Amino acid sequence: MGLKIVLTMLPFANHVYTPPLSLPYLKAYLEKDPDISVTILETESIFFRSQIIKGDVIEYWDRISWGSETNYISPDAKLLLDNIVEQLLQLHPDVIGFSVTNSNQVY
Repeated sequence: MGLKIVLTMLPFANHVYTPPLSLPYLKAYLEKDPDISVTILETESIFFRSQIIKGDVIEYWDRISWGSETNYISPDAKLLLDNIVEQLLQLHPDVIGFSVTNSNQVY
């Protein structure tokens, strides 16, 4: 039994139109070792298609700006985040890697 890794990009990381290629690259590199298995959970996609955002780009961008300026997570978003955490834990990984890079934010 090898090492089981789950990689994910946190929601609102600005990849609505472009996939986060860093995760598949990292997966391919890690899986060169036959004792490592990697799963990618696309949390940003889950959020974008959820009942909260419903694929609405304007709502998505509004939530990005609200989150960075006020550090507020709405109750509906918290519920979805809790569900994502549950999905991650149900995979029973040895390691969970979170990509949190967001190059378009100014602090």
